[in-house]
Amino acid sequence: HHHHHHHHHHQQHRQQQHHQAKFRGAWNYVVTDRPAFNAYSFLPTPPPVKPRTREPVEETPVEEEDEDDEEYELLYEPPEDAQVWMEIRDRYGEYRGYIATEGECYSNTNRLIGFINAEDGNCGTSTEDYLGACVEQLTGNEVVVEDAIDERCGMIDLGSMGIKDNQGSTIAEIDQSGVVVGNHGSQLGKFENFSFQEIRVVAMYIMLIDPGFLNEREDGGANDADDEEGRRIY
Repeated sequence: HHHHHHHHHHQQHRQQQHHQAKFRGAWNYVVTDRPAFNAYSFLPTPPPVKPRTREPVEETPVEEEDEDDEEYELLYEPPEDAQVWMEIRDRYGEYRGYIATEGECYSNTNRLIGFINAEDGNCGTSTEDYLGACVEQLTGNEVVVEDAIDERCGMIDLGSMGIKDNQGSTIAEIDQSGVVVGNHGSQLGKFENFSFQEIRVVAMYIMLIDPGFLNEREDGGANDADDEEGRRIY
């Protein structure tokens, strides 16, 4: 898009981008080998995500997005006419959004934040850009989840119903009733109407559509070395 623009004021842009990244938290391009879904802070409303790219993407100015958000009103349950497949609650039991029967994902402001194609095991952004997919393995009990540039961002252990990061650490487990438990035993939310077959859908939602769902840090305060490392993206 704005490539020519980019080269002209290279230095200037760099500073601007840096400043913007600080201001906007994790919603800029993440240059890190850590799984992106582990690096977001908890937000009460999931914003639409963008696919991961190999090259940094120039961001649109912040103001536009803020104005955009003001049009949306916070809901406490899905709209009456919604075709709900799974309703999503956050760690406080508050309504976070829902996944529709056709795979559209809506936030609690009734804003479209992505699509999940359960049949093909892939998903996309609200503007229908490819976001990632589940890749079935020939052997074993794991399904790999890849991001938009076909890099592995984690996996699903079908035995334990655990979601693991690239280092093989379990970052969440889902029980039969759809409750998501974090690696410190804290409840991180719930997918109503969940069943075992839906594990791929839930994993793609958590890893790719709404990465903020899992984060156990409220305030971005660093409590330990691991948190410090996760904060490199700011």
